[in-house]
This record gives sequence, structure tokens and C-alpha cells, in this order.
Amino acid sequence: MPPAAGGAPRSRVKPTAIGSGDEDASPHCNAACGGDPPKGACGVLGANRKRERASAGANERYRDVAFLRAAHELPIRQIMGRHAGWLTAASVLARKFEQDNPVLIYLPEADFDQESFLASLEECFKTKNNLIVCVSEGIHDKDGTFICEYAASAGVDAFGHKMLTGCGKYLENLVRDRLGVKVRSVELNVNQRCSAFLQSETDALEAAQAGAFGVTSAISGETGKMVSFVRKSDKPYVMECGLEDVNLICNQEKTVPVEWITKDGTDIAQAFIDYALPLIQGSPKLPMKDGLAVYAYRKPEK
Repeated sequence: MPPAAGGAPRSRVKPTAIGSGDEDASPHCNAACGGDPPKGACGVLGANRKRERASAGANERYRDVAFLRAAHELPIRQIMGRHAGWLTAASVLARKFEQDNPVLIYLPEADFDQESFLASLEECFKTKNNLIVCVSEGIHDKDGTFICEYAASAGVDAFGHKMLTGCGKYLENLVRDRLGVKVRSVELNVNQRCSAFLQSETDALEAAQAGAFGVTSAISGETGKMVSFVRKSDKPYVMECGLEDVNLICNQEKTVPVEWITKDGTDIAQAFIDYALPLIQGSPKLPMKDGLAVYAYRKPEK
């Protein structure tokens, strides 16, 4: 593979840090570490909220294009996920019936081919005027080159991770030039991880449970550990907190199982839906004042 910016070899399997806000981890899963992970280690608190934003956003965007437009139109939603597509996969939860939007979903766990992408779009447009496509920011070709790099070299952040901010825009221009349809790319950006209005009750309760468990563990003398979520049962959904060695989890990632990616890398299997649905249940009542949410804040010092 050709070297990336700065001469470092390009790799699509570079591990990224797992912690609060990391988009390449998955909660309620085994630890995202090399070899045999400790059973039940969790990735991220708050990822359920990000799943809700991905699925709800796709649903709302489709309602906009479906009821107000008659000509072919294609919104492309770029969603967080450098090497792991958990959040993008969650967009499948927006579907209400077979062939509903989003019709195509692309994760970084599967190689992306732009010619196959265009062919899939043309086929879908034969039966639907309005399509929604959801893509992970880290989709790449068979050689490991990020699609965003087709347009320009990607920079790196303070941790040495490539800043992937342009695959949606690249695909927007590609579709417009090749297919001549109305297309717009939308990057959800940080809203998908900080919007309290779309947190699930499950997410809020488990965040508090993990925090309390962590404090109790620290007081009892535990150190160098990470709170993990151990799923005991799917139906009914039961989760317990545990502790794992943080050195086995930090700067690692857990990817979506390849068997959960179907239709030549363009769709998501029922197994993922069964896994994700329990995590987005319930809507907590948020404290409000004068029509605005009330958040904790620190008063400026005098």
C-alpha cells in the first residue's frame, strides 16, 4: 500500500482508543482487544444514544424527501465509524418494512467499490424515487484506501488517527456527475453523540449504573480497570456491570461481525437488529425550563 501523509503505512485495521465518545467501540459486547477478549467487556457509555440519532435521523430525512419530492433524490448520510460500523448499522432500525429506507448501508468492515455502488443506486431508482444511503466515515476500497482520500489526502488528529471528514461529499459529487440525480451529503457530526434529546432510557439508566459501579469499585481498592457491560440475557434483556483490565481494552476496537453484513456489503442482518433493539428502549423525561433542556453547568468564578 502507498504511504499515507507523513510516510506512515496506510492501514484500515489501525486500532483506535475506546473511551467515552469513541465511535469505533460497541457497548454490551465482549472486550475490543486482540486475542481472546475478557468476556463481557464494554466499549462506550452513550453509544445507545448515538444509535438512536443514526436511526431517527435516517427516518426523519426519509419522511422529508418522500412526501415533498417527486423526482429522484438521494441524501447520503455520513455517520461516525473509522474502522467499526456499529453506529451506521443502527440506521437499519429506521426501516418499517422490506425495501424501506435506508436502502443501502455501507460499513468499514466490508470493502467499498464505487462502481458497484453506482450500479446499486441505479437498480434501486428503478422502483423508488427517493433513496437514503448511510455510510460510515471510514469506508475503504479493497486496497484499504479510505474513500475520503480519493478526493484529497486525509490529515491526522492529535492521536495519529486519520481525520475522516469527506467520504459523503466525495460520493455526493460522484453520484451527481455520473448519475445526474439530485444528491446531498449530510454529516451528523458530534450531534450523534451529544444529543440528550435522543438518549434512550436504557442508555441513561446504564450510564448511571456504570458510574455508581465504578465509584464503588474504586473505593474498594480496584484500579487500572474499566467498567464492562455483561449481557446475561437477550429476552428478557438483562445486563450486569463487571470490571476488565483497561490495558486490554484501551486503544483497541471491536468491529461488527462480518456475518451481520449482508447483500455484498450493502445491508445489515436481523442478528444486529436483535442485538441493538434492547439498547434503545424507553424515553427518559428530561428536565426543562422555558422550553429548553436544563443541563448541569459550572458558574463562572467571580
